[in-house]
Amino acid sequence: MSFVMVLVVAAGVFFYVKGTRAARLKWLRKIDLPGQWQAQYDTADETRTRTQTLSLQGQLDAGNFVLQADDNSWRGQWQLRGHMLHLRGEGRTQKLDLHYFGPGSIGLEDATGVRRLYTRELNNVVPLRGPDAPVERHQP
Repeated sequence: MSFVMVLVVAAGVFFYVKGTRAARLKWLRKIDLPGQWQAQYDTADETRTRTQTLSLQGQLDAGNFVLQADDNSWRGQWQLRGHMLHLRGEGRTQKLDLHYFGPGSIGLEDATGVRRLYTRELNNVVPLRGPDAPVERHQP
């Protein structure tokens, strides 16, 4: 009887873990983090608007990043753990709380409470050939 109980508990844990992983994968595909994200924000004196670009490359939950604001650039590795986006590179780390607002729109909040709304840069150009591919010309 105890063997059956252990088997039932093991099966329950297996299906719970499988369902949790499937739900996480569905959520990761929904937010689709890899790509170019852009935020516009006012400066401290509110005299001009600045733009910040976050480029995430790699898998759905980890990879390389480049964060550019004005003439500054920060590069490194990113990873999504739960709803926290961890950026690590060039001697510093940063944790950002991720908020999903809808397709192509996320919010990132740092530890000091500064929030920025990022929108996905859409690019509908799909390269069919590599940059070194020869160009074929058809003669009439």
